[in-house]
Amino acid sequence: MNPHAQTALAFGTGGIRALMGEGDDKINCATIARITQGLAVWLKTQIATPLVFVGFDARIGSKEFAHTTAKVLAGNGIRVLLLSDVRPTPYISFGCVHYGCSAAVMITASHNPAEYNGYKVYGADGGQLTGPHDSAVAEAIAQNISVSEAPLNSPLIEKVGDDLDAEYLHALLPLQKQPEQNKSLGASLRVVYTNLHGVGITLVPQALRMWGFTDLCTVKAQSVPDGHFPTVRFPNPEYPEALSLGILDMQKENADILIATDPDADRMGAAIMHKGKSVILTGNELAVLFLAYICRFPLPSHPFAVKTLVTTDLCHQIAKEHGLACFDVLTGFKYIAEKIHRLKNHTFVFGAEESYGYLFSSYTRDKDAIAAACLVSEMALDAKIHGETLVDRLKEIYKTYGMYRQKQLSISCEEGSVHAIMQTLRRHLPSHLCGFTVTKVQDFILPVADLPSADMIAFDCSAGMRLIVRPSGTEPKIKLYASLYAPPSSDIEKAQTDCDKQLEALLVAASDMLSRGQRTDV
Repeated sequence: MNPHAQTALAFGTGGIRALMGEGDDKINCATIARITQGLAVWLKTQIATPLVFVGFDARIGSKEFAHTTAKVLAGNGIRVLLLSDVRPTPYISFGCVHYGCSAAVMITASHNPAEYNGYKVYGADGGQLTGPHDSAVAEAIAQNISVSEAPLNSPLIEKVGDDLDAEYLHALLPLQKQPEQNKSLGASLRVVYTNLHGVGITLVPQALRMWGFTDLCTVKAQSVPDGHFPTVRFPNPEYPEALSLGILDMQKENADILIATDPDADRMGAAIMHKGKSVILTGNELAVLFLAYICRFPLPSHPFAVKTLVTTDLCHQIAKEHGLACFDVLTGFKYIAEKIHRLKNHTFVFGAEESYGYLFSSYTRDKDAIAAACLVSEMALDAKIHGETLVDRLKEIYKTYGMYRQKQLSISCEEGSVHAIMQTLRRHLPSHLCGFTVTKVQDFILPVADLPSADMIAFDCSAGMRLIVRPSGTEPKIKLYASLYAPPSSDIEKAQTDCDKQLEALLVAASDMLSRGQRTDV
């Protein structure tokens, strides 16, 4: 048996991600070296003279792991462009294409707690590796080939400074829908920004000011990049507690909007002031607002949008209304990038996943919190000019299309138990969910349409109820996604309250069913 077999970690929704520490199943310099050796072997089967862009965030060990990556690539005769300082994940995808690289590596664990780190691999188009390439790299890693390593001062390793910053920021400017309005009135929007101790601070403030949003302050206690995340246990804008300091600053500064980016600045969350109270917008709500806003302006020929299956279906309704094709893909932004790559005769305009991931053009191929921060500010400004907030804009959308509500729940599991729980569910499928009849069960373990196999089950029910169950691709958790549709109503608040109550009841019952591991109609 290969003693390092555990090192051949599967590429999940966000690449390879694991706890740091000693051992073959943890992230450390030895496992990073073996992962990179496998990548190097695979790369050399794809291209004669590879060039790889390597970046890292501010997590504990990220810089050291990036240096190890560069040294192993160079040890295999591969040229490397190595960043000298921390930068966001979407910047690495952008740089991969900008420099004409064969691949790129980003050392990050995104929004995971401080104990984690990880390894994301991009192909020449700037998109994360998907099948069959990710499996081929994993197989090369599992072969445990002897690692070749060059010194950091090898002539094959070229250090890259901040020269790419201007190019990247310039690529964001065409995303503006109302540049003149931003330029003339942008200073009237008061913005509070928190990078949650991450690397967004290197580019977000610059980008916002370039767009015209100059009345900007940062959350000082969280502004310095720090992989220990001293003020927050989970540096994830999906969690309200991660936004608490920022909301306090927003209220204190009498600001219009709080913008938060996760540690590697690929996810963006926002809270706004509405009628004197702070309101946190969900990932689905932001996705709807972005798409509806984009569709207000002329679209290019053959436009299309992409969303993950667990992201709100209201995107389909909005897209249809405006003659925009909208496709569903599996969870993971790499599948959105893959769709962009395949539809070369069409023009990509928007991609979204409910976990605060957005992309507005193909200048990069990963979700981009920097661009999202700029565009959400533009939308908030436009609403403010018309005496509204983004909450008002959202209500207008619901009055037109109906109420689409979503809630999710993550169930922590013991290591290694996730697969067994999913198999038990497959053996004991419920026929009812919270009083709703299950009308259709879709098991994605079997390829569906043009989607690859995935460990995910969807339950469609009467009255517009839906439940999706899938393991997390980055942590030992099972994720539940519940959604419910209610027809257009003049009483938006009541419709929202009614939907949320039913969704919460469904999630509690479904969680209980999975915990017991037996057949139960919930």
